[in-house]
Amino acid sequence: MHWVLCKVCLTEEKIVVYDSMKSLDFNQWKQILQPLACFIPIILRSIGFYEQSEASTPPVEKIWDVERVNIANVPQQADG
Repeated sequence: MHWVLCKVCLTEEKIVVYDSMKSLDFNQWKQILQPLACFIPIILRSIGFYEQSEASTPPVEKIWDVERVNIANVPQQADG
């Protein structure tokens, strides 16, 4: 069974991907998550998140980073 966990880090302004299938092309995940990475700052601004926190207000055009985490203790599987 293939699983993926995406964590939204508000303080670091990024999306972190934990993926059980390390052989998959990470650029595919970046393309899939790009709309979310673009839209999250807009949503946060519209609900007043940046006014209520110590975080700096990013420009609306800012796209959050998407990164993959490879942790030794996370179960990995091969293709197939």
